[in-house]
Amino acid sequence: MSVGVITCGLLTRHVADIRDRRGWDLDVRPLPPLLHQRPERIAPEVRALADALAADCDRVVVAYADCGTYGALDGVCDELGLARLRGGHCYDVFAGPDRIEALHADQPGTFLLTDALIVGFDRLVLQELGLDR
Repeated sequence: MSVGVITCGLLTRHVADIRDRRGWDLDVRPLPPLLHQRPERIAPEVRALADALAADCDRVVVAYADCGTYGALDGVCDELGLARLRGGHCYDVFAGPDRIEALHADQPGTFLLTDALIVGFDRLVLQELGLDR
């Protein structure tokens, strides 16, 4: 069975590493990490890529948390019969929602970073927020 995996750009490397380590036959297709700056575009992009992958794959899954879509991604996944990662954001995926909730309760205003966000910080944060100007 061929499986297409639509990944959040920030999770792509992790999904590909798991695929390679386990020898799985997965077609890993990332969406741009910059979609996190415009989360209203995530669900339509997932839909378009899922439609494209459906022609070549027996199954399509989504390696995304909600990522600010406020349920729109779940609507697309439900409509198309796609499974997706649970959680509100990548941090829930990596650390678990209970740990993240406890951290924010203990340290309000905490800003969390993934390795991909650190590597791409200049592009994803400084440039996108105009802080480089």
